[in-house]
Amino acid sequence: MANQSGPSNPGLVQHGETLKRRIQNEAFLQQVKPGDMIEFPRKFYSHWAIYVGKGKVIHLTGDAGDMALDEAGTVKLEDFWTVVGTSTPKINNFLDAEMEPLPEKYIISNAMSKLGAEGYHLIFLNCEHFVTWCR
Repeated sequence: MANQSGPSNPGLVQHGETLKRRIQNEAFLQQVKPGDMIEFPRKFYSHWAIYVGKGKVIHLTGDAGDMALDEAGTVKLEDFWTVVGTSTPKINNFLDAEMEPLPEKYIISNAMSKLGAEGYHLIFLNCEHFVTWCR
């Protein structure tokens, strides 16, 4: 029987993912802190999420993936490994130099308060707007 990869077996290398990237992403999970904004660079854009601890993130995503081109986005709590895909994520709390972030518990509370919320606009309400609002 072949090994199955994915959220139920996060220690296994997933299809299409290099061992090097997997090791980097496991190291990333040791560095990221609850309340941090995670940027997931994709081919033509970046996806964003708030890290809430225990390998989980909250993000605004479309039903077909994280780049919703319509207004069908939903705020979801998901496993980091489900969201990371083939990305090499980075902590990017880019607004911290301009304004003091909220305490961790408020960032997470803000994110949790929007679970299940729907709506998306590429320019006015996207995943980056969501995470900056939370933080």
